[in-house]
Amino acid sequence: MKLALVSLNMDSGVPPLGLAYIASYIRKYADFNNTIIIDKEDPIKRIEKEKPDVVGISTFSYGYDKVINLAKKIKETFDIPVIVGGPHISLAPETFSDAFDMAIIGEGEQTMMELVETEFVPSEKIKGLLFKKDGNMTFTGYRELIEPIDKIPFPARDLLKMKEVYLIPRGVPFIHKKIVKGTHIITSRGCPYNCVFCSNQKFWGRKVRFHSPEYIIEEIKHLIKEYKIEYLGIYDDIFIASKERLEKFSQLMVQEGLAGKIKMGCQGRTNLITPEICKLLKTAGVEAMDFGFESNSRKVLSYLKKNVTPENNENAVKLCKEFGLMTGGFFIIGSPMETREDVQETFKFIRTQPLDFAAVFFLAPFPGTEVGEYAKSRGLLPKIEDSERLVVGRAKDPVILSEHLSKEELFELMDEIEKDLMRINYGGVKLDLRNMFSVAFVRKLIKSRKKIFYYFRGNLYEFLRSRG
Repeated sequence: MKLALVSLNMDSGVPPLGLAYIASYIRKYADFNNTIIIDKEDPIKRIEKEKPDVVGISTFSYGYDKVINLAKKIKETFDIPVIVGGPHISLAPETFSDAFDMAIIGEGEQTMMELVETEFVPSEKIKGLLFKKDGNMTFTGYRELIEPIDKIPFPARDLLKMKEVYLIPRGVPFIHKKIVKGTHIITSRGCPYNCVFCSNQKFWGRKVRFHSPEYIIEEIKHLIKEYKIEYLGIYDDIFIASKERLEKFSQLMVQEGLAGKIKMGCQGRTNLITPEICKLLKTAGVEAMDFGFESNSRKVLSYLKKNVTPENNENAVKLCKEFGLMTGGFFIIGSPMETREDVQETFKFIRTQPLDFAAVFFLAPFPGTEVGEYAKSRGLLPKIEDSERLVVGRAKDPVILSEHLSKEELFELMDEIEKDLMRINYGGVKLDLRNMFSVAFVRKLIKSRKKIFYYFRGNLYEFLRSRG
């Protein structure tokens, strides 16, 4: 049998590692080697070409209606089973559609492996499944999470469009003066915190499962050898949560000669950053830190249950700068109780702190989160056919949760901060003509018009735009 795994996240520059983990897991433990991953292309055309026996689609809440429509078209055109998985259906199983034959709830690797063993016939013996039986919905119960997660092999990047899409040389946050080839890794699952807007803890659980430092080192070595990467983004929210693990990781990076060989960026929480953590990051070769600052209003931070304070935010920037770490982060406006004055406290932080990168988003009520329940109680949670309103960016009609600021006022505030964001993010950009026209770089671009387009769109255009 052949399995097609589909991602509809067409705009993301981050590869769909969740699907790649599933493919590598069933390859190793079920000896199932007949998987394809469909990403950044027309899924119907690829399915018509590959003729899989089963299709699995991963979905977030944003665009869930498109996933349903695609599933309907697949069944009408090819008459094959469709499995849905991912954060949305796991957090909102009540939105299960007849367009699907079954849903995988929660962590998917082991469940998919057991489906492979039954030739994709749903069974009440397989934990983590939701399906219809005799006209009634049947949920087989939550399964135990995989431990240790080092059991899960590296994601099957060989099934992704790594060279065609994800390894296109481009600028990355913080490293404006160079165009680099890079990718991302994930080194943990779960989160001990309980932010009201985040589905991470709801999906993976509050217990954090860490990949060992040895596992991470081997994956980095694999990426350097196979893909010649120059930059690595560590995608975890709490990469720095375990000081002991970070110490070992830093030690191994030095021992293996990897520290400084590639540029690295990671994410962290402002309440966890210390001089010791900064020193370990620098020793390992990390050059940049991202934080989910979210707000610098004490009242808003309390509502969001960030478990951080404005003092934590300011101290994190100060420490990172002292250790030579480029520093940036993400901010949210539009909380229900947030006033214009609260927003301005956040904007003051953005304008006055020595940030190298900043992005501002609207608070979005994803189903299954505390904010999602709040929106539901106010009748603001959009219907499935309007799921594109569940967006953190400036969409045509985003869901507005604020009780004090209208959509128009929030859009005006976004306009107000835009120039500051451009100054922070692109104000230091300099066109490096030696890099642009070097023989090595031209060789990287010459193979594809698309690569040239991405380079100029993502760098020259943004440079000129930042200059007005």
